[in-house]
Amino acid sequence: MGHSRGKKEDGASLEIMKNIVDEVEFSKDKNNEEVIYALYHFEKHYEFCEISSARFKAFLNQRFRDEVGDEYAYANFSKILYVKKDETILYGDSVQPYTRIAGNKKHIVYFLADRAWNSVIVTKSGWGIRQQLKYMFLKKANTKEQVKPVRCSENIDDLLRAFINMDDDNYILFKVNLIQYFFDSSSHFISIISSEHGTGKSTLTKIMREIVDPAVAMQACIPDSPEEIKNHLANNKFVAFDNTKQQKEAVSDILCGATTGTSLTKRTLYTTFEETILKIKNIIILNGIDIVPNKSDLLERSVLFELKKISPSDRKNESEFWKLFYEKKPYILGAIFDILSKAIAIRQTLELEKTHRMSDAYTDMVAIALAMDIKQDEFIRIFNDNISKLEQTRSEENFFCNIVADYLEGRLAKRTGKISEIYSAIKPLNGNDAKYFPKSSSHFSRVLNKERHSLEMLGYSFKTEKKKDGSYIEFFRIKQ
Repeated sequence: MGHSRGKKEDGASLEIMKNIVDEVEFSKDKNNEEVIYALYHFEKHYEFCEISSARFKAFLNQRFRDEVGDEYAYANFSKILYVKKDETILYGDSVQPYTRIAGNKKHIVYFLADRAWNSVIVTKSGWGIRQQLKYMFLKKANTKEQVKPVRCSENIDDLLRAFINMDDDNYILFKVNLIQYFFDSSSHFISIISSEHGTGKSTLTKIMREIVDPAVAMQACIPDSPEEIKNHLANNKFVAFDNTKQQKEAVSDILCGATTGTSLTKRTLYTTFEETILKIKNIIILNGIDIVPNKSDLLERSVLFELKKISPSDRKNESEFWKLFYEKKPYILGAIFDILSKAIAIRQTLELEKTHRMSDAYTDMVAIALAMDIKQDEFIRIFNDNISKLEQTRSEENFFCNIVADYLEGRLAKRTGKISEIYSAIKPLNGNDAKYFPKSSSHFSRVLNKERHSLEMLGYSFKTEKKKDGSYIEFFRIKQ
């Protein structure tokens, strides 16, 4: 139909629609060619949307109304778009869309998601606000507009410190880690916010999200299903999971991959055999009580933030707290972009004698610390203390290591025997401990090797030896 009255398109209307669509640049998703994007000019700026989005359809209809001079006109672009989709799948260029942050080692591009589709461009020479078309950003359903950053002469601590309920060492690591999240080209540590009730875990999580990636839904409960968490990670750059508990191994593995960037597959909707590739790289926040990861791979990708208990006399009125934060937020962002500009310059020549498994993120953090005039040795001490605290906390909460340590406590300084006999003596007979304890002596031996470091944090170590009549193990105390 050509107009809302239901008339069939006449030749003139069809020609107008074709001309409007010809103004649009179409491309396909780099990881899923069935997803087609449109780049089009609107109100003195360019916008980038999926062709199935309501916004793109509204743009087409508005252009049609402008052309025919009828404010109530409506055109059906479906057939023309079907043809364009086929052409793009067969011959079109591929693009990698972004949701909030993009860039490389020399520059950072931060999408404000405002009406003019502006971004903050940060280089070693400084930062500014403008539209750019090198990186294509999408406004997802959960994407919220960021405030415009403002330059100011205030120190980041004068702007941010009052909102962060931590001791000084925790705060230093916190602000460095927070600023590192703007380096999209690097890996990112998972922020574990583990404290008791009444310390402001959810408030801190919201502050982090407001600064890095404001959203319509600020926090969510972590999905139990691997498929659900894949979708959540693919649709959100920043993921904040509230009141988190220990995760299933499959979910934990997905979170590990998301810290450094990975590609996952899922079954394509409405098909039996086809798969869709999801490329994910996320900023992840987990908050809760006693949530330090049990899985070593996830633990090594995490930093721990513990909050101080807030006394009734120190509690602030919530509305006043957020009013002050939102007043400071544009200046906090401006200060962060100033620091990032300095850090980019430092990062390009920074060489570290020792690094971390998450080497990109770790090097970024050292550069950021130096940009804030924090001495390198001091920051490395704070970082290493945090990792030790994380490992110690994990050891204390690790039920397997605690069962082994409880068995060894009070026995002879050395405890030696066949692994099968030691396993039978240590294995719990019932309850949850028995449910999750290794099911065989060989499995027990593998878990021991995996948890050696955690057991050593509790003051015990071991060595094994194969003899003619079986495998033996010797436990002994060590100095911590």
